[in-house]
Formats: sequence, C-alpha cells, structure tokens
Amino acid sequence: MAQPGLSDTRSEPREQPPRRRIRPVHVAGAYTAVGLAWIFISDTIAHGLTRSSTAAFNADVIKGSLFVVLSGVLVFVLASRLVRSADASEKRAEASRRQFEESKRLLEAFSAHCPASMYLVGDDGRIRMVNPRTAQHLGRAPEALVGVGMSELFDPAHAAAVERQHAQILASGNPEMLEEHVRLPDGQLRHFSSFKFPVFEPGGRAVAVGGFSIDVTDTRRAEARYRLLFEHTTSGITINDIGGRYLDVNPEGCRLLGASRDEILRRTAGELDLRQRIDSAGPGSEAAAPDAERSGVMRFRNFAGEERAEDFVAHPLPDGTYLTVFSDATARLREERVRAEYTRALEMLAGDAPLSRILEEIVRTAEQVDPRVRGSVVLLGDGGRT
Repeated sequence: MAQPGLSDTRSEPREQPPRRRIRPVHVAGAYTAVGLAWIFISDTIAHGLTRSSTAAFNADVIKGSLFVVLSGVLVFVLASRLVRSADASEKRAEASRRQFEESKRLLEAFSAHCPASMYLVGDDGRIRMVNPRTAQHLGRAPEALVGVGMSELFDPAHAAAVERQHAQILASGNPEMLEEHVRLPDGQLRHFSSFKFPVFEPGGRAVAVGGFSIDVTDTRRAEARYRLLFEHTTSGITINDIGGRYLDVNPEGCRLLGASRDEILRRTAGELDLRQRIDSAGPGSEAAAPDAERSGVMRFRNFAGEERAEDFVAHPLPDGTYLTVFSDATARLREERVRAEYTRALEMLAGDAPLSRILEEIVRTAEQVDPRVRGSVVLLGDGGRT
C-alpha cells in the first residue's frame, strides 16, 4: 500500500516466507544408504539365483559399495555447491529487497518534505505519482490523484497546453525548463518554475514525464513591485559590473546621464568626464575600501555634454556588481552655499566690518538665491547717494 508521502504504481518485490533448507550431508547420506541397500539386496538375489561362490558375492558387494560411496561423495560435493549457490542468491535477493525498501523509504521521506511539487505523468496523460506538495496545490489527497487526467484538474485550454508540452517532451526525449502560469482548482493564479524530463523504460521508449515545480509567485510579484519602483522613482539608478560597464539603468538615470538606455548599456562609467568626486568618507576612502558602500557628490559632464552635480550612494551587491542611486545635487549645493554666505554676513555684522561691506554681502547672497534680483538692488548711503 502506498504511503501518504508517495503514491506510486510500481511493482515491489514481495518478501518470501523462509524455506526449509535440506542439508547436503542428508542428501548424500540418503543416497549412500539407499545405494548400499540396493547393492546388498540385488547381489544377494543374484548370488542365490546363480549359486556363485561367497568370494564372488563379497567381491561384487565390495565393488558396488565402493561405487555407491564414491558417488555419494560426489553427490555431497555437488549438493554443497548448489546449496551455497542458493544461499548466495537468497542473500543477494535479500540485500536487493532491503536496498529497495531503503530507497523507497528515502524517496518517500524526500518527496514528503520536498518544498517543490513532484509528479510523474504517464504517456496516457494520467498521473502516476505525486508528492504531498503537489496534492496540496491541487486540493486532493495524493492517492486520489493517481490515474487523474489533466482535463480533470485544469481548464480545457491549460490542460491541452500541458498535454502538448508533455507530448513534445516524450517525442524529443529531452528535458525542458520553463515557467508556467497555472490556474489552480481553487481559482488562484500561481507562477511555477518547472523542470520536466522524460522517463524511459528498459527498452529505451519514453513512457512518462517526470517533473519538479517550485512556486515562484511571491518572487515574481516582488520583482514586479521592485521593477515598478525602479522604473518610476525620481532618482537615477544604475547597476555596474566590477569593470564599470553598465548592466542596467532606469529612465531617470538615462535623463541624468544624458543618453538612451541602449546607448548607456554599451558604455562604461569610466567614459563619463568626471570633474570631481568627493566621498563622504574623505580622501582615499575609495582606495582603502573598494568594496564598501560609499556616498558623496560627483561633478561630471554627462554623455550629452551637460555639467552635472549629483549626490550618489553606491552599494556593493552579493554578485560582485554595484548599485548606484544618484540625484541632482544642484539645488542642495546652492542652498548650502547661500547658507554659508548668510553665516558670513552675520559674522561680519557681529564684527567691525563697515556697513557698506555688510550690505554688499547681503545683496550678493540675495542674487545667488534668486538671480532675477541681479541689478535691481540699489544701496543708498547718507544723503541719498548710491
């Protein structure tokens, strides 16, 4: 009977009841006893009929007895060999049976705890074996799925697609890796990454399709969410290999770098006209820890020839690539410069600087905040003089 963890239609070796073994010595002894008795009786009858001498009688008995004894020894040797051969065959059969039982136990344990769906579908399109994970997805007990066809589990279009796919694998004899979108019997749409392969009989004909399928629904949904974030964020994002070659870039990154995605993916970060790079960790930080996370400001001329100032954060990824997030730093740098000018003007006001000098600093700071005020500020001194 199939265990709950594995429903299978394979035949199993049956355990034979122990047989009573006949010992070789018993066979040889019985043969010798019967032979000696036959020699004595037959020679006695012959001696009585022929009236031969006692010496002749004894000679015949001894000759026949020697033959029986020698042949009895031969029977013993042959019987011993046959028994040893039978014992060895039984031991091999027992070892094979135990190996089969152990393999079956391991397969049942593996299939029962395997996180992937495991299944075997015959060339007639009906299920021969499933593990509990498959049964859980399909909403039935493993035993209840044996002999069930695809059309009994899925909608007609998907069932036909699976049957065509299995027929192709059987015909080609080659395994396939694919991603499947499956509408389960409970109505859920799930995504599976599957590996399917043909199973051959001893004659070489493909008689079934085996498969492993892993539910990647959550992974695909997460990828879709992160792809949406990647495409629509207001910061530029690039992924570069260790040599600086661009592997991916989002639309905002294309705008800031001044080129289309196809053009950027053909280039490297080293082709940017880097004017200045200031790491937040200070000078020499890049050489000291090349694989560490870094952040700072870059001033460069992009691929379109535009002067850019960008805040950046570079993250090393486990596969040896780098993810860089960057955004326009122009406004932030201008605000910092204006704040520094205001601080300087206040320091002058608190000191002994002339009033005219302080007013000039205030006007210059205002023009930096808003260039439109340039030339529209008039300073009046005593008496109304400019």
